[in-house]
Amino acid sequence: MSFSTEVKNELAQTISSACCYKAEAFGMLIFGRAFSLTEISLMTELGSIAERYCACIRDLTGVTPTVKRSDAGNYKISIPNKADRIKILDFFGYTGKELALRINLANLEQTNNDCCSKAFLRGAFLVCGSITDPEKDYHIEFSVPKLKLCNDLMQIIGDMGLKAKKIIRNNSYVIYSKEAESIEDFIGTMGANNAFMQIMQ
Repeated sequence: MSFSTEVKNELAQTISSACCYKAEAFGMLIFGRAFSLTEISLMTELGSIAERYCACIRDLTGVTPTVKRSDAGNYKISIPNKADRIKILDFFGYTGKELALRINLANLEQTNNDCCSKAFLRGAFLVCGSITDPEKDYHIEFSVPKLKLCNDLMQIIGDMGLKAKKIIRNNSYVIYSKEAESIEDFIGTMGANNAFMQIMQ
């Protein structure tokens, strides 16, 4: 099992408060494969993430996603019914007619310790992030297909005091850090305490 998988499995078991649960779900949805009127879906190799994604949608909106397993073992989660997609979009403050997908900050309740922003970052990392084994290299990244969505995430990351850079790679926008201390901050902020201690050691 890779270090990145270990971190994600740990994060997928995090117990969240009601406000943070919504923020985490929002992060998973908006940074998943698709979040629009025509398609809401996620592709993942990890069963823990598939379960978390489905549970969040079901608990918050009452919609039960459809899950299919590919021959390679990957999970594809989708919302085939348009009325259900409208219900999910509406829950997070979207109509599906937006010209550009942006982060709706109303889904991140503002608190003194930025708990919802941290939960949102955790959700984003679960579906579009990766981290290398710190014994081999220091690297964490978020791969985002849309520029404005990437810029919005960069703003949130900066507001939390985390340091990251941005590059374009294979038609995606990648937010990344290669600094050990910064990666420790990311891991600690998202709530992967076991992984945080492992990196510290």
